[in-house]
Amino acid sequence: MADSVVTFLLQYLPRLLAEEANLLRGVKGEVDSIHLELNLINIFLQNSSEGKRKEHGIVKEVVRQIRDAAYEAEDVIDTFILNAAEQRMRNRIWKLLHCFNDIKTFHVVANKIQGINKQINQIFDNFNKYGIDRAETSGDAAAEDQLRRRRREAEEQLRRRRRDVEDNDVVGFDGGSDKLVRQLIEGSSKLDVFSIIGMGGLGKTTLARKIYNNDHIKSHFPYRAWVNVSQDFNPIELLLEILQSQMSKPDRDELTETLEDMSKDELKMEYVVKKLFEYLQAKERPFLIVMDDIWETKVWDVIRSAFPDNLNGSRILITSRVREVALHASPKDPYFLPFLDKDDSWKLFRKKVFRGEECSHELELMGRRIVEGCGGLPLEIVVLGGVLANQEKTLRIWSNVIGDVNWYLNTEKTKICKDILALSYTHLSRHLKPCFLYFGVFPEDFEISVRRLVRLWIAEGFIQNTGRRRMEDVAEDYLEELIDLSLIQVASREENGRVKTCRIHDLLRDLCISESAEEKFLGVLTDDNLLSANKSRRLSIQGNSSDMYISSNPFDSACTRSLFCFDRGESDEFNGKHKKWIEENFKLLKVLDLEGVKLPKLPKNLGKMYHLRYLGLRRTYLRTLPPFVGKLPYLETLDLRETELRSLPNSVWKMKHLRHLHLNYSIHMPVGKDSICLTRLQTLCGIIVDKKSQVKNGLDRSINLRKLDLEFRLDSVDELIECFASLKGLESLSLSSKNRDGRVSKLELKPLSSLENLTDLYLNGNLPALQNDYFPHSIIVLTLWETKLENDPMPILAKLPNLSVLWLLSHSYTGKEMVSPSGGFPKLRILKLLGLWDLETWTVEEGAMPDLNELDIGFCHKLKELQDQSSNVWASTKVVLMNMPNEFVENVKAKHPSSLIII
Repeated sequence: MADSVVTFLLQYLPRLLAEEANLLRGVKGEVDSIHLELNLINIFLQNSSEGKRKEHGIVKEVVRQIRDAAYEAEDVIDTFILNAAEQRMRNRIWKLLHCFNDIKTFHVVANKIQGINKQINQIFDNFNKYGIDRAETSGDAAAEDQLRRRRREAEEQLRRRRRDVEDNDVVGFDGGSDKLVRQLIEGSSKLDVFSIIGMGGLGKTTLARKIYNNDHIKSHFPYRAWVNVSQDFNPIELLLEILQSQMSKPDRDELTETLEDMSKDELKMEYVVKKLFEYLQAKERPFLIVMDDIWETKVWDVIRSAFPDNLNGSRILITSRVREVALHASPKDPYFLPFLDKDDSWKLFRKKVFRGEECSHELELMGRRIVEGCGGLPLEIVVLGGVLANQEKTLRIWSNVIGDVNWYLNTEKTKICKDILALSYTHLSRHLKPCFLYFGVFPEDFEISVRRLVRLWIAEGFIQNTGRRRMEDVAEDYLEELIDLSLIQVASREENGRVKTCRIHDLLRDLCISESAEEKFLGVLTDDNLLSANKSRRLSIQGNSSDMYISSNPFDSACTRSLFCFDRGESDEFNGKHKKWIEENFKLLKVLDLEGVKLPKLPKNLGKMYHLRYLGLRRTYLRTLPPFVGKLPYLETLDLRETELRSLPNSVWKMKHLRHLHLNYSIHMPVGKDSICLTRLQTLCGIIVDKKSQVKNGLDRSINLRKLDLEFRLDSVDELIECFASLKGLESLSLSSKNRDGRVSKLELKPLSSLENLTDLYLNGNLPALQNDYFPHSIIVLTLWETKLENDPMPILAKLPNLSVLWLLSHSYTGKEMVSPSGGFPKLRILKLLGLWDLETWTVEEGAMPDLNELDIGFCHKLKELQDQSSNVWASTKVVLMNMPNEFVENVKAKHPSSLIII
């Protein structure tokens, strides 16, 4: 984590010098000096990899000191800027000459960093004194080989320990095993690569071994080889292991002697590749090679030339935690190993605990509750089962396990779980480590909004500008990387394919918290655990632990950069004690997320949080927003959804750095020329427009908008709609139009056809007859409500080439007949027809909606018949009927849909 801290400061300091030139002009030299020292330290960190730090306690200590010095440098700089900004606000004649003491402080920090650098050099000069070869840290090739050997030995030891808890007949693998066996045996005669992907501990190796030892596999592949691939693999040793596993002892000895006579690794590699290629090419029957636990794509690049394609159906099976590895080796879809369901989890647990003995009904009920805490991870279930197998099998003993499975796993044997999972963290690149550890902020089993997560990462400084790409897009790429590495699970996706929500397995979350505590990255407070992790950069309060915590106050909050509160309960309000605690202790916050906390009034000191970038106040019962919030110079995200606010101070509409503003449909936009200056705004949701001047020379200036959600309360909006044509970057648009008396009014949509990036469109308002150019071809999700279309919209909508989801809601169409034309809706997957009160017949022509897999029809009380001329509609479609006439229900039943749900 020292890498990430230093990297952040190297990017942060130049930006500060540019943005706060006036505040820092008196100490620019000191800031430049720190930047120079950090550059030198960064080179050292790049040369001392994670593995080397674990090998050498001295190096680890130096890295710890570097991290602390970098944190201290950030604290001093930010405190200086905060004090200078406060002084400037107090005194208009303010000058930096008054900050002489702060300049001295800069010198102190700079000297400390220089001292660390000198200490590093001193350790380099005295490595012999500690019995360590200097080259092991500086990058010498021989030392690198020695370190790799040590790590391979450690990994082999870990594999042996893992085999102690692995089960060769783990339940829940039958479906995957049978499928992969068929794929390996059947199919093309060409050499093919198959892969098993999944999180550490899911049982990839166990499944691969089950396949490797399958009788059908043995008979079909007479030549088989199994190799374990370490993180620091040696390609020569890897290929040599495959080759020697098929050779007689005399041939192996001869090969070894030949290689010993070669002085260069390049020659050895070339020779081994040639020998293995020739050996496999000479085989008439197909071969199967299993390469277990591959971490990087370069493994395949280095060894692929050693495997000939004999056109006899030979196969290679790889296991990995990294999706990219599988796709790099083969375009075939990898087999993603799922978590065990509740029944299979119990079967596995029962097998390990009772070993064929009977289990009482009472113990089964309690055992199932225990297993739920393992989250379907086979490794944890097997380990826990092994522990309880040696305990007395009573309700009293087992009741101690419920609610805290991880606490009960306290034997030396169970450390294997964390060791296996920690490999994934160690393997992460610099930019991903803080992003991964950040998941420890959230409570167990918390479904995390990706939009929220991405904005938090940006506020923390984890995401940096990369050319012309938005930081939000870069952050989503980071999340996809963590998903591909099997560290994060997708909970739900949006219709355009983006991840909507995600979650993390409890064991991995525990890893985040333990690593974060060691790195002073994050402190987590729960009702059961009042952590005393001093000087953690982030504090996550979960439950009602804040009361006891504030009383004892073990936390050095002066260095806290982020404060979160979760699950306090609706009746639990932040009182004066809590507000005073925030006012007095968290001056350097960048993130304040109080979602769900009852907080009708904000702490007064919040306006002095100069560095604040993220302010989450959703569901806080907030009644008023003080003007000082709009004066926070760097605020990027302001979330005010589900509050009791009725207005915003004008200062909010002039925030230069604001990127995301969420309201709750009770806020009216300001009136007047130059009333809105949100030039960086990307998200604006939940506002009311009741005057034309609120859009013209106002909202239409926010040219960076990506998501816009507003409600018109005007008699006419035609000319205002034209203003949206300038918002070329819009991806999501929600428009609702009502008269001043609350009735739905007219919407004119023709200009929207120019919005070529628009993928999600929601319309609530009367529309004229649709024309071919009303909607851009980029539309993926379209929702129409109360549009009162008189002409059948299907012929127009059917031509949208990318439309995937279509909602026709109440009063969206007032006609009696509707026809889905032949060849129309080529990509439509979901269709919902709800509240089309006048619709009597719907005809689906041959070839329409070929990809439809979900159809919901409800509250269409006059619809009696579906005239479907294409069986595709019903072939594999899930059909849900809600409050529909019996005649229509019977009509649909007669068509024998594969899945019919009647509500």
